[in-house]
Amino acid sequence: MARGCDAIRGMDIWTRTLVEEGAFVDEQAKLAGVWTFLGLTSDLKEDDAWITGQIGGRAVFVQRFGGTLRGFENVCAHRGFPLRLGGKGRGAVICGFHLWRYNADGRVVGVPIAQEAFGCSAEELHAGLAELEVACCGGLVFGRFAHQAPAGPLSGGLEAFLGDAFPMLETICQFSDAPAVRTYGRIVEANWKLMINITLDDSHLPAIHGRKRFSRRDEFDYWRFGAHSAHTEGQQETQAAMLADCVAGVYQPVRYKLFNLFPNVAIGLLRLGPYWYVLLQHFEPVGPAETKWRAHYFRTPWRAGAEPLLAPQSPRTTDRIVAWLFERVARRVNEEDHIACERQQTNARNIPPPIALLSAHEERIGWFYETWRMSQPGEDGSPRL
Repeated sequence: MARGCDAIRGMDIWTRTLVEEGAFVDEQAKLAGVWTFLGLTSDLKEDDAWITGQIGGRAVFVQRFGGTLRGFENVCAHRGFPLRLGGKGRGAVICGFHLWRYNADGRVVGVPIAQEAFGCSAEELHAGLAELEVACCGGLVFGRFAHQAPAGPLSGGLEAFLGDAFPMLETICQFSDAPAVRTYGRIVEANWKLMINITLDDSHLPAIHGRKRFSRRDEFDYWRFGAHSAHTEGQQETQAAMLADCVAGVYQPVRYKLFNLFPNVAIGLLRLGPYWYVLLQHFEPVGPAETKWRAHYFRTPWRAGAEPLLAPQSPRTTDRIVAWLFERVARRVNEEDHIACERQQTNARNIPPPIALLSAHEERIGWFYETWRMSQPGEDGSPRL
């Protein structure tokens, strides 16, 4: 047993986070101050609506209070009971264990029999919840523990953190004119970074997805936005051109794109039939070898031309048919990726940092690794002994 522990301690920190609980927990704690995707504003339209998530290994929730979104750690200040159970819902912030009630500032304002139990009023207890900083980009909701924000490029507000990606995603991820967001997902028995990396990898397509050939490097382009990146089909549309169109409010999709936002989300813009869709993949770390994965997809307001076979149908019927086809294809591709990641996880102890033999089709994996290293202050990259 001792020899096995020594072998783990001798691994590079990247590999240790794939297999060792302590290294994984430390990694996640260092990500608590990084802007992290939590959910969609489409689930927070009504007053008192809430969603739950994870930041830095800590359970959190975001709730609408009138015209404001506020976020807190999902832990009652009394005895640590989770205030929110499930993925989303609606209601006042009342603990289900002892009925403590909290206001929009996260302060306790109601405690049953407070005078008898504590000898003072609820307000005099001065108890409250740990608060998140919450911000939105279009319909995307992000949060962080601001007091733990790292120095350097990963600091600053959400708009500065996303850089040029902010106006692009603000344009793409709107829900005002779109049908309902559809969601599916599962627990994947693989580390979250392996799952992120496969979305950054354009050389696995023939082996994992049955593509007939490898894409030539001149058939796609990579864009970098500080800690984030994007893949785009073709090289005709430049990053600067898309940015300018989005800022001017005249953007119209032309080719497939996939945005990867550090640390935990991938957002694809793709066409099926007469519509353009957004497919958002959310990777929530649970353990060294476990990730809660969810996919949200919705039709954008942009049309991509008529579809002769569907033209006789009503718009609502067409939308249902195309959405069904979209999810069927997406689920298959997603599952092929998940199985590949789960197989890779079985060999996790032998996986080195992804920097040595990256091809031109895997350049974005190197960018992700650079950002991940930046998010782990105090790690010099040498094996721990």
